Amino acid sequence: RLYIFPVLFLSPALHLAATGRATVNYFRDFYNLGPEKVLLFAYEFNRPKSAVAPASVSDGPLRLLVANSFYPRKGYHILEKSLRLLKHRNLLSDFEITVCGDGPEFRNFQTVCQKEFPGVKLTGAVPYDQYIELLESTDIFLHASLFEPFGIPPLDALARGKAVIVSDQVMSCCGMIKNNVNGFSYPANSPESLAHILSDIAGNRKKLPAIGEAGRESVFSAYPVEMYHRAIERASQHRRKLFKQYCVDRIFYLKEAIFHPGTIRAFDEAMFCEKLTYEELQLFQQEKLKHLLQYAVKHVPFYRELAEQEKWDTANPDITKFPVITKEILRSRTDDFISDQYRKAQLKQLYTSGSTGEPFGFWRYHPESSYSNACFWRALLRFGLRPGMKRAVVRGFALTGKRTWKRVIEEFFQIHFNHQLPIDARKMSQSQETLAATVRKISRFQPFYLHGYVSSLCELVDYLDQKEISRKQLSQQLLAIVCESEKLRPDQRKKLTDYFQLPIIEDYGCVESGMIAQMTPDGILTVHDDHIYLETDCENNVILTNLDTFAFPFIRFANGDQAEFAQRSKNALPYRQIKQVIGRIVDCILLPDGRSLHASNLILLISGCYRQIKAYQFYQPDRESLILKIIPNEGAEPQTFEKLHKEISLLIQPLQLHIKMVDQISKTSSGKQRYIYSECK
Repeated sequence: RLYIFPVLFLSPALHLAATGRATVNYFRDFYNLGPEKVLLFAYEFNRPKSAVAPASVSDGPLRLLVANSFYPRKGYHILEKSLRLLKHRNLLSDFEITVCGDGPEFRNFQTVCQKEFPGVKLTGAVPYDQYIELLESTDIFLHASLFEPFGIPPLDALARGKAVIVSDQVMSCCGMIKNNVNGFSYPANSPESLAHILSDIAGNRKKLPAIGEAGRESVFSAYPVEMYHRAIERASQHRRKLFKQYCVDRIFYLKEAIFHPGTIRAFDEAMFCEKLTYEELQLFQQEKLKHLLQYAVKHVPFYRELAEQEKWDTANPDITKFPVITKEILRSRTDDFISDQYRKAQLKQLYTSGSTGEPFGFWRYHPESSYSNACFWRALLRFGLRPGMKRAVVRGFALTGKRTWKRVIEEFFQIHFNHQLPIDARKMSQSQETLAATVRKISRFQPFYLHGYVSSLCELVDYLDQKEISRKQLSQQLLAIVCESEKLRPDQRKKLTDYFQLPIIEDYGCVESGMIAQMTPDGILTVHDDHIYLETDCENNVILTNLDTFAFPFIRFANGDQAEFAQRSKNALPYRQIKQVIGRIVDCILLPDGRSLHASNLILLISGCYRQIKAYQFYQPDRESLILKIIPNEGAEPQTFEKLHKEISLLIQPLQLHIKMVDQISKTSSGKQRYIYSECK
C-alpha cells in the first residue's frame, strides 16, 4: 500500500519538484520515476549579496554556532553528550559556543548548560538579521539534527565560507560534504564521532579556511541559481496551454503559434514570475543576468576583448565592471556587439525613431522579442484585456501613399487575424478630414482598447470633444486606453481620463529593449524585473540590461531616459516600482552657465492651464532664449498666458522667454510629438 498509492498518484504528474538531490534520487529510484519527471527545485538559502572575504580563524577560542529549533529530532541530546566528552578531554575551553533557537526542549537544554556547561551562550530565538550577523562572525557552524528533510542554515554558512559540521541525516548536505575536504559529516546518532571531529578541529584549526572555501564552492555548484530557471523551463515545455486559455479565439492563437511561437512559451514563464515573492523574483533575475553576462564575455567580441584585457572572472562576471554603453559606442562598433553564434543573415536591422535626437541602427534576432511580448500581454491581463482583443493602434505605420495589393493584404491580415486596426499617426494628423476618417474607422471596428502615441491620442480626444462625439459613439466596447512611446504628462493623463473615464495604462519601453515597465490597476508603474535589469545613476539616468537578447545584447545601455525608483508598496506584485519616468535626457533646457533644467519642471506649470492649450512645444534656438509655441483652444484667455509667461520666466532665468501662438506644431518622422526641441548641444 505504501508503494502503490504514491505511484498511482505521481505517474500522471508532468513533473515533481524535489527540494534536495537526495530526495530527487529517492523518488527516481524507489518509485521508478524517469529522470525527466523529478526536478531539483531546492529551498533557497541566503546567498551573500557581495563578495565574501577569504575565511579566517579567530586567534582565541574557536567560535562555534548552532542555530536550530529545540525539538527532539534536532539532536540536542547528541550535542550534550559530545560536550561532555570534550569537557572530559579538557577541550571545551577551546570553543566559544553560541546556541540560537527556541522550542519545547529549550528549558531542558538550558538547565543542562547551567549545571555542566556555563560557558555556552544561549540566545533563544533571534531576529533574522542577527542570525546572519552571527553566521558571518563564527568560525564553525554545527547542524546536529537526527533527521532534517532539507536544512537551510548549513547552506547559509557554507555560502559564507564557514567550516560546517552536519549529521549524515541533513538532506541538503547529503552527498555534498566530504570530511576534511569541504566540511565535516558524522553519523547522526554518534556523539563520539561528533566529539572526535571537534577534537580534531581544536588541534588543527589552520585547515579551517581552506575547508570553508571549498565548502563555499561546493554549495554554489550543488545549488546554482540556474536550477530554478532550468526547472521552470523544463516544466513549461509541457504547459503551453496557458496562452491559449487567455486568447479570445482560436484565430489569434493560431496566428501567434505560427508567427510568434516563442511568445507562447515565454508567456508561461512570465505568468509564473507573477506569482513569485519579491525575493524569489530577484534571485530569478540574478540567474538570468549571470547567464547573459557569461554568454557575453564568451561570444560577443566587444565584451570578450574587455574581459581579456581586464582579466575578468568569466565564470562569475560582475555587472558593475561592464561599462555603460551609449549610442555613440554602439554606432562606432556595431559589429563588435553581434554574437559570434549568429550570422547577419539571421538578424534584422532595426532603427530607433530618433525621438531622442540620436537615431541609430542595431541588429535583432526576431525570436528574442518573445519575452517582451509576453510581458506586454501579462500586464494587460491585469486590466482584463486578453490577447487577441480588438485594438486600434495609433503609431507611425507606413500607410500613406498609393494603396497596393501588398498593402491591402497586410491590412486585411492585421484586422482579421491580428485583430488590430492600424492607424498612421502622421496621416491622422494631416487635417480635420483625416481625423474624421479615423473616427469612422474606429467606430466601424469597435475596439476594446486604443493603443498608441500619447500625443496622437490626445489629438484624437481634442477632435472628439470638439465634435461632441461621446466615448460610446466611438466604440461601445472600450475598456481602457494604452499609452506608449512618449512620456505621459499630467495634463495629458487628465485630458484622456476626463474624456474616456477609463483606466489610462502607461507603457514604458523603447525599441532597443522592448517593454521596461507597465502600469498596474493601482496606478503603480512596475518594472518587468524578469525581463529587464534596470539601474539608475546618481543623476537618475536610466541604465538597462535586456535579459533576453543574446544576438546583439544590450548590457548596461543608457537609453537616454531619466527615472526615479519608488519604495515598494506592501502586498504589491513582486516587481520593483518606478516613482516616475521623468523623460528623456534631451528633454532639457540648457542655461547660459552650462547647467541644465529638465522640462518636467515646466510641464507642471503648463498642466495648470491645460484646458486653454491644445498643444505646445518648447523650442530653444540658442543658450540665450526659449520659445514656447502654443496652439490655443477656442476661448483661451490672454491673461492665462501672461501669468504662464511670468512663472516660466522666473524658473528659467536668465533665459529670455517668448510665447508664440501657432496653428500647427510639426511632428517627428514616426508621428510622435516632441514637447521640447533644442538646437543647443
